[in-house]
Amino acid sequence: MRRLPPATTDSVIAYSLNDYMVIAGSTPIASASSGWTAGSTSVTPPATIEALPKLPPYGEFKGWDVLFKPYTTDSSLL
Repeated sequence: MRRLPPATTDSVIAYSLNDYMVIAGSTPIASASSGWTAGSTSVTPPATIEALPKLPPYGEFKGWDVLFKPYTTDSSLL
């Protein structure tokens, strides 16, 4: 019997560039193509993640900073 590797999840955090801090208790995710529950900060890949345009009172979405990948200002993240 062949075993599949355990499912992985990607964690997404909101960060305020104005206040230089993680925004606790909030998610910057508006939607995901799969593997996401509304309000959650975790997504099971593969999924396309769409950012909220604004996160009041902190301001507008600026970009995704993904480990080991270039910074991107696209609102969608694959």
